[in-house]
Amino acid sequence: MILRKPYAFLIKNFKLMHAILTVLISYLLYKSNTILHFFNEYLESVQIISDTEVISKVFHILIFAFPFLVIVFSIIILWILVKKEKPITFYIVIIFSMIYSIFIYNYSYNTVLKMQTMLVEIQLARFIRDLLLINVLIQVGMLIISFIRATGFDIKKFDFVKDLQELKIDIKDNEEFEIDVNLNTNKVKRRFKQKIRHLKYLYVENKFWIHMLTSLFIGLICFLMYINLTIYNKTYKENEAFLTEKFMMSAEKSYITNLDYRGKKVTDNTFVIIDLKIKSNSSIERVLDTVNFDLFIKDQKFKHTSTYKDKFIDLGKTYENDPLKNTFENYLLVFEIPSSLKEEKMTLGYMNEIKNFGSNLLPKYIKISLNPETFNKDENKTYTVGEPIDFNESILKTGKLLIKEIDIAPIFIRNYTFCVTKKECYNSKEYIKPSVMNTYDKTLLKITGVLEDTNSSIGSDVYNLINLFGKITYEINGEKKIQKVQWKQVIPQHKLNNTYYIEVLKEIEKAEKITLLFELRDQKYEYILK
Repeated sequence: MILRKPYAFLIKNFKLMHAILTVLISYLLYKSNTILHFFNEYLESVQIISDTEVISKVFHILIFAFPFLVIVFSIIILWILVKKEKPITFYIVIIFSMIYSIFIYNYSYNTVLKMQTMLVEIQLARFIRDLLLINVLIQVGMLIISFIRATGFDIKKFDFVKDLQELKIDIKDNEEFEIDVNLNTNKVKRRFKQKIRHLKYLYVENKFWIHMLTSLFIGLICFLMYINLTIYNKTYKENEAFLTEKFMMSAEKSYITNLDYRGKKVTDNTFVIIDLKIKSNSSIERVLDTVNFDLFIKDQKFKHTSTYKDKFIDLGKTYENDPLKNTFENYLLVFEIPSSLKEEKMTLGYMNEIKNFGSNLLPKYIKISLNPETFNKDENKTYTVGEPIDFNESILKTGKLLIKEIDIAPIFIRNYTFCVTKKECYNSKEYIKPSVMNTYDKTLLKITGVLEDTNSSIGSDVYNLINLFGKITYEINGEKKIQKVQWKQVIPQHKLNNTYYIEVLKEIEKAEKITLLFELRDQKYEYILK
């Protein structure tokens, strides 16, 4: 097969190719400016775009096709210049710029699609606007240089009338040559390696400019991304503090559950519970407006509810318009969500301010990425009377319980001294027994114990801990039973510190084994009383 070398043809049409480049870049610049103008208008009047034809007005299929054509023409010209050992930096810049244009056009297009169904955050719109502005400035520079080369203006380095002469079209550039259609793999490999060597030489000769332009381009993109992601649109992590206009706060931890503190199912829905550490950033007491909090899951958002405040007391205190001082305190935010969403990514948003954009109001959120705990360990630990229980690994986080002594009897007699005056005193006795109004036979469980270092929601009262989280299990004749009746404390008139009398079922007196079980979400503590 006989073909003709293309060098002469391409060199003769050098200015024509630049003219085509100029037309292509002019169109891209026009459309880039149109998209930039659209985003500027959106930033001034943020709203959902109801005009379904807006995409066809702003975008066109040609803006996705023309960058590829520019790249093809640039590669052809680059090939000629490498062959003739001419400067190629400008065409390398064009190729990378067109790749950047393809990226920003696609990014803008997908964002405008979202605008037809929902509001796009101001930070994202501003970020895209900045990227588009960079694209416009780059295309303006490319258009000027391409136009100069297409018209052959006499500029010192780019005198293309002179360049065409210096390219030295000779008979070899237009001679016919024969192609053997039989593929010679060794020859292909040699040519490929030769091209690689030429590219290396090209890089070595122009490495300063290649490094400088590449570094500037990458640095500019990284800087814009850093500004938008870490300043304008930063997403905080759990346990990472942030400052608002009135408060300093952090989402210490988050949980997912549908069980209350006793392990009973609350509803068919699921609850996302966030332990919020917060304080007023001034000496003035302030109330937190919980309506400013939104839990974002997929395209849905949920509000805090205090309806179930008594169901999660083991996790902390649910916030209910409590005045906040200039010291850190912990409160719970509770969000009820469909169980189908519990595996999805969750983000807590705090609406820090509302900005006016034309006739529209746009909320600005501070966002916290959540990583909820699901309580699925279900660990059991066993203790005997005289051994302390450390609740540090439980949901209580702090607290130590030590039961020193237990006794079970239908009645307890306590001796005490009764004084009529400072000098006249008598030895007396108090009989401690279950209440008279019985619907079932009762006896008393006497516990002597100490509870230390607990959080404020539990206090230091042993009975309070038992009443909230404890249950009695026992065995009679090998049969395991659980006391299902509600706890009731009998308080003597002359109370002795760290001693508690609790009503239990009468049949527990005959039990061979008695266990006081504390269930704290995924942790279970068994105190063997007998």
